[in-house]
Amino acid sequence: MKPLNNILTVRSTMLATVFVLVLLAALITMGLLTPFILRVSTGEEILLDAAYFNLRAALPTLALVMLLTMCLLIRSAGREEGLLVLGLGIVGSVLSVIFSPFSSLPLDIAFPLLAAAFFAVVYRLLSLREKTLKGTIRGAGSHIVHLGAVLLLVGILFSTNMNIEDSAVVPLGEVGTFKSMGYSVHVTNITSG
Repeated sequence: MKPLNNILTVRSTMLATVFVLVLLAALITMGLLTPFILRVSTGEEILLDAAYFNLRAALPTLALVMLLTMCLLIRSAGREEGLLVLGLGIVGSVLSVIFSPFSSLPLDIAFPLLAAAFFAVVYRLLSLREKTLKGTIRGAGSHIVHLGAVLLLVGILFSTNMNIEDSAVVPLGEVGTFKSMGYSVHVTNITSG
């Protein structure tokens, strides 16, 4: 068996990242093409909502976040420190699932890992040591893209898993209360165009 130092390198983590990105792209492409192929072949129309993609893309996306964390920290902090931060993210996910602070399993699992990735990106940005302004800007560019990717994943995660919907019939002149959302509505007038 090879020692960890020979396996866990920048090149191997980048190669794994490329494989996971290709897998994720294939899954999303299949999901996007399925309604088209079904419509062309049978004439039936289907719509795939966010849950379809969430179920299929969740694990590759989490793997991508963990690889991002490792790629950034191996080069700047070292293998052991990278594994420590990733391990803390995984332990945080386990504890988050147990205590369920978000009351949503996908959020409980992913948020600590995304926090670890966010830490890795910020650490990498702060550890840039270039002699010229041009070198600093050049070095920070890819890490700003990584930061954008992590923030995008956080936004996607929250927007697809924190849906609160409710409905009620509120007669004219009365107050309707939506306890799950924490507000009330008083209907005074309704006009239609």
